[in-house]
Amino acid sequence: MKQKFCIIQAKYYSDISSKLYDGAIKILGEESDCKIITVPGVFEIPIMIAKNIESFDAFVALGCVIKGKTPHFDFISTATINAIMDLSIRYKKPIGNGIITCLNKKQALERADPTKKDKGGEAARAVLSVLEILNEEDRRLLSEFLGINPYKPNGFTAQILVTAPDPESGNAKKFAVNRLQANKETVRARPIESINSKMVTLQTSSIKTNTKISPSWKNYINPLKIILFFDDTPILSLFR
Repeated sequence: MKQKFCIIQAKYYSDISSKLYDGAIKILGEESDCKIITVPGVFEIPIMIAKNIESFDAFVALGCVIKGKTPHFDFISTATINAIMDLSIRYKKPIGNGIITCLNKKQALERADPTKKDKGGEAARAVLSVLEILNEEDRRLLSEFLGINPYKPNGFTAQILVTAPDPESGNAKKFAVNRLQANKETVRARPIESINSKMVTLQTSSIKTNTKISPSWKNYINPLKIILFFDDTPILSLFR
């Protein structure tokens, strides 16, 4: 399915933004499914992205802020970039930053020109690169789910639940370990009381085995995070 792009173009300094647009559309392609939305200035770009966030796969923000004699330049550029970054992370949508911040118009024209710095094209290329990474991750998860390329658990996914004295307090606690070897005096383990618990070293002779935990399909709720379940109760969360 063809991916949908949206270019949000600030028309302030229209000669500069036009060059940014020329660079971006050259990369995205004239025939791509791409909508152009214009706004008065860069400060209005984040709200327009937020309004259309569910309608497009990716965005390219284009505009220019030139430093003047007051702090206005810093306030506008910082607030705009922070808002765009927040939207990108919150909705997991790539947003190419083609908003250039310059000291003067000559510098801005050079950075916007597709035959020179080409910052519009650079923003579009960044979006395409991120989309390719995200698409590859989607394909990998789907192949795992369908059994085409089954997921092979790492050392922390298939765990053994054990009880042992806590190295600091001496009190009996439950830990998760990835393997037990009788010929090893110690084993690395993680307390299951908190997902932020740090790894500790346990004496093998003091360990009592409770049960084995297997990976759950519920892990696919969040592909970047593994949540281990025991009797439908989440007991341990680890990042891949």
